Amino acid sequence: MAIWNADLFETLSVFVAIEHGEQTFNQAPYYLHLTQVCSRAMRAALDNPALDIDKIMSCALLHDVIEDCANTQEDHDRIVDFITKQCGDDILQGVLALSKKEMLGPHGGKDKRAMMQDSLQRICQQSSEVWVVKLADRICNLQEPPSYWDSTKRKSYVEEAKLIHQKLHTASPLLAQERQNRIDSYRQYI
Repeated sequence: MAIWNADLFETLSVFVAIEHGEQTFNQAPYYLHLTQVCSRAMRAALDNPALDIDKIMSCALLHDVIEDCANTQEDHDRIVDFITKQCGDDILQGVLALSKKEMLGPHGGKDKRAMMQDSLQRICQQSSEVWVVKLADRICNLQEPPSYWDSTKRKSYVEEAKLIHQKLHTASPLLAQERQNRIDSYRQYI
């Protein structure tokens, strides 16, 4: 059985809890989402010992910190420096791939579809551990949607989950099945 680096888990946990600060996910502190993704992703490593559980744990805890907390270049540089010093360039590259880059559509608004396609393309260039984190993230995100999402947004979210599955499902049959179960359950919200 794989054992993860508990000291690294604690260091990264403190860092992301502070960085995400007052952010919330479904009315709970955002840190809860990060630990849910981490827990689900680490199960994939326990299911498949060929996967590096520390890489999964690190990328899972850090997967949103650049995208959600780097509001200035100074923030970005500080976060990148922390990740590099604590985890190395391999983890940094995984976290960067998991971070969507802002892209504007033809009418000036964010082009979320293009942002997801770009991120998936970069994730596909990474190891299976990074794929596992993205699968786990979407599974955790397929909970009851916010009340302000209309049916079009909810359907779009499921279609995006199917795209993620199509691209990444081979990284973990366990998570691929869990993702399918969540999509089936999510249909009640559409």
